[in-house]
Amino acid sequence: MFLVKESANIRDIGVFNNNSLDVLALNWKRAEGVGNNQLDEVVSWLASLDNFIQSKKLPKLDGINLSNTLTDYYNTFEGAGYGALYVLARNVFKR
Repeated sequence: MFLVKESANIRDIGVFNNNSLDVLALNWKRAEGVGNNQLDEVVSWLASLDNFIQSKKLPKLDGINLSNTLTDYYNTFEGAGYGALYVLARNVFKR
């Protein structure tokens, strides 16, 4: 099973904000019921990317500055709020 929080392949590629990945994983776990939603789709794409990286044995990218900027923190906060509201609304309307 693919775990967003534990995927070194996804985290080490250097194109995703790791804080945002943590928030995505948290919000995805909160979704109730069976069905496909936007969060499922994002996690599915990340799992596919993880499989691709593993199957092609792509090397890690060295020398990339992975430090977070103020924009990264803002985007994480905005994504967390959007994701939490999405999951809350989905769970309420599913009942």
